[in-house]
Amino acid sequence: MIRTQRHLGFGLARTTRLRLIAFGIVQCTFCIAASAGVVQTRTERLTGPLTFAEGAVKVADKSIAYDQVLVIVCDSTGPTVSDSNVVHLTTGEFWTIDIRKLAGKKLHIQSTLIGDRDIDASTVRAIDFVAGLPLSEKSEPGTLYREFGEPLPGSLLWVDPTRIAIDSPLGALTLSREGASRYVPKPDPKAPPTTLAAQPDDVTLTDGSLFKGKASAHEGRLELDHPILGKISIPAKSVRHIVRHVTGVTFIHAFPSDAVKLTPLFSTTMPAPHNEMRPDAATTITIEPNTTIHYKLPTHTSTLTFRTALIAGNSSRGQVRLKFQAGDKTLLEAVCK
Repeated sequence: MIRTQRHLGFGLARTTRLRLIAFGIVQCTFCIAASAGVVQTRTERLTGPLTFAEGAVKVADKSIAYDQVLVIVCDSTGPTVSDSNVVHLTTGEFWTIDIRKLAGKKLHIQSTLIGDRDIDASTVRAIDFVAGLPLSEKSEPGTLYREFGEPLPGSLLWVDPTRIAIDSPLGALTLSREGASRYVPKPDPKAPPTTLAAQPDDVTLTDGSLFKGKASAHEGRLELDHPILGKISIPAKSVRHIVRHVTGVTFIHAFPSDAVKLTPLFSTTMPAPHNEMRPDAATTITIEPNTTIHYKLPTHTSTLTFRTALIAGNSSRGQVRLKFQAGDKTLLEAVCK
């Protein structure tokens, strides 16, 4: 279920598939979008100046209990860039931080938000020595990627503020951190898995970091109970999005999609529908023109409520027409300009 600004309720049989068809010459993005603060609950969407209070979120003069919230999109004024490195975790999180050193099985990191911390290296999925790199699923474990030159296989021996030591097929090498882009470690099969709380909140910050844990609202801040860091306090100005995962609500990007039909307009290939991070949206799915997607809806209920907002992509021109169908029944046709 997408929880966003356009609301439509309808009953669906248990075996129904939702069919999304986009026509036109622009891409279309489904999102929870905002120009000011937005709070989405199960029953309403509120827009306006947003503040955190004790156990609640206030939108203008209205207070909503935090445990009733599904999505928050903040009108944050915090910095968009702070630290220069990114660590990707096996939990699916990514933190914008400064990497100070790697010694033994501990990675020492530093940031304005969480201070100086040592984290277990077995929880690390990738280390970016340059912020803003896309995380490619094709990255080979046990490999150092460089801005120039071929990828270098091997295990990291240590890292300090200016150098990287790697045990490569050529022997132990010491390299400058300048020019290194990413290191992908090999998974440690003996490391215990990091267990997240059931249905954790996703908290995205203005610096691009994503934290997962149980969050609670307090005056001017958010407190997050994190499985690795313990309790951390996040200033309200640093929060960009919060997505709460609660029983009975599923975001559409969590549904399995199949029978995706792409008909390129100007080239032989184009990207399949994909999730995208946006400053003004908590969760999005971007689809290209002439695309049909089938989603298999959940079977735990025969009645669903579907909510969505439609906006054109950042580089779009013209308009796009979109159709939603359940089986052979057209539920909604909309024009996205």
